[in-house]
Amino acid sequence: MFRLAQRPHLIWSLPLIQIVWINCHSLFILGLVVGACYVIDRLGREAARGRWGLETPSNEPPLRTVAWAGLAAVVAALCNPYFEQGALFPLELYRKFSVEQDFYSVRIGEFTRPVDFALKFGPVAFTNFYFLAELTIWLLATASFLWLGSHGRWSILRLLLFAGFSHLAWEATRNTNIFAIVSAVIMCANCEDAIRMRATPPGRPARRSQLFAVMCFYSVLIISVLSGGWNALGERNKPFGFGELPQWFAHDACRFAGQAGFPPHAFVAHIGQAGVYIHHNGPERRVFMDGRLEVCSRQTFELFDEIRHLMATGDRRWERLLPRDDQGRMPAIILDARASRHEINGLYQTPGWRLVYADQIATVFLEESLANKLSLPPASLEPLLNVKQY
Repeated sequence: MFRLAQRPHLIWSLPLIQIVWINCHSLFILGLVVGACYVIDRLGREAARGRWGLETPSNEPPLRTVAWAGLAAVVAALCNPYFEQGALFPLELYRKFSVEQDFYSVRIGEFTRPVDFALKFGPVAFTNFYFLAELTIWLLATASFLWLGSHGRWSILRLLLFAGFSHLAWEATRNTNIFAIVSAVIMCANCEDAIRMRATPPGRPARRSQLFAVMCFYSVLIISVLSGGWNALGERNKPFGFGELPQWFAHDACRFAGQAGFPPHAFVAHIGQAGVYIHHNGPERRVFMDGRLEVCSRQTFELFDEIRHLMATGDRRWERLLPRDDQGRMPAIILDARASRHEINGLYQTPGWRLVYADQIATVFLEESLANKLSLPPASLEPLLNVKQY
């Protein structure tokens, strides 16, 4: 968007980007948001004609081209397997971390608002590296607007983008990385304009020293990521490396629950492990609730929580809430060893159920009658003894 005046042909790449984006990620709507901000900025500058501190508009690309490219980008949102449902899907996602934020934020950490995190932990929150990083980026971007404004210049596009993505970031932690990318680009653009408008532009030696300082700064950041220092400053759960985090995903338990003779569906009491079961056993075998929050409804999530609560307290009413297959069998129950200890204890003491698999990541329970039919002996709880809960 910032380069369209110099390279107007780039505008025709935006519909193509939208087609790829909508078939890869649910936040494709942000591309349309950025496009809408550009249109508003372009119309505002056309009306101002160099007044009110706005930059004089360029004639490239022509407004007619902008209109046709914008229409093509909107139509591109329909180029997905779900057509209009896929195009409108981001509205469902936005509702979950805004209107229904109180429900989801207490269950899903990434839906928690940073301000709630600060209120919950008080001064301790300011020792959290990620919270400090978000706050610092926001303050630096705000300062860049003030610096540019001191030279009598501002940008509708950048201000709208900063306000919109700040809103997303302060509504849900999951949006902070997107906010950081956008805010960094905006901050650089503001600083570039402010430096260009200075009465005494910096000389060549100063520019070289600045470039050298920036190069050193980013080199330190890169080394900190590769060496693990960045992870040590954060929550220590995102080490740099290839592949998946060891001892985290319940591959063995999910493969075990997908054997011949097992029920064609499973209740996986951890939204992070449900996808592992689908990966190994789908699409023939299904889970009670898909772990992707964009897919399951709030009603399903509430039922999921109720079943877990009843299971943990030994109340067998949960059995009536789960569907049986066409042979009358209850689903296999897969419980995360770190997050579902109460459910494991409750189900282990429930008559008619047998622990048939256990490791340090997950457990698998089956109805005792089915376990006998499959000649599966009771599994030992020993692998769970030293598991750290969270």
